[in-house]
Amino acid sequence: SNPSLAASLLTLKAAVARRDSAQLLAMTAPAVRNDVGSSDGRAAFAKMWRLNGRQSERSRIWSQLDGVLALGCARDGNRAMLPYYASAGRTDGQGSQARVVIGRGIALRDGPRGDAPLIRRLNWEVVRGIGSEPQPRGWQTVETSDGQIGFVRTAELRDLDGYRLVLSQRRGQWTITAFAAAN
Repeated sequence: SNPSLAASLLTLKAAVARRDSAQLLAMTAPAVRNDVGSSDGRAAFAKMWRLNGRQSERSRIWSQLDGVLALGCARDGNRAMLPYYASAGRTDGQGSQARVVIGRGIALRDGPRGDAPLIRRLNWEVVRGIGSEPQPRGWQTVETSDGQIGFVRTAELRDLDGYRLVLSQRRGQWTITAFAAAN
């Protein structure tokens, strides 16, 4: 059969929801590319993410995949990248401080409080995290591309250098061919 990307993503989402390491590994290519500095391949992937054994449901891969899968997919022929914005590459020049606002109508506030004056609403924009001192709990100081500085809830931001999932279609099957941080 020739399962569609949508069907493969549904299978992957179900495996992640169940914390099913056997299904995840079955969807992983034998030569999967892992993080920089680690070995590639399915066995190295399973070892790196602690997917073998009784503790596999506690692996930190599940929270990483939950986050990546929630942010959409971009397809280019026989390749798909998640989150969707990973396919665009990096053109922001902001280094490791780059964040993406994950949503529409996200408040940029004048202070680190939900009742602080609203500066403006942000829609899936790339912003720069600023400030070296500890940030107010649950908030990040950011600067927009047009220079406005304000606060956004940390839960509404994602590092642009975060994990990316690549699926590739080979011989009619979609498999995970890479899962690595962008930096």
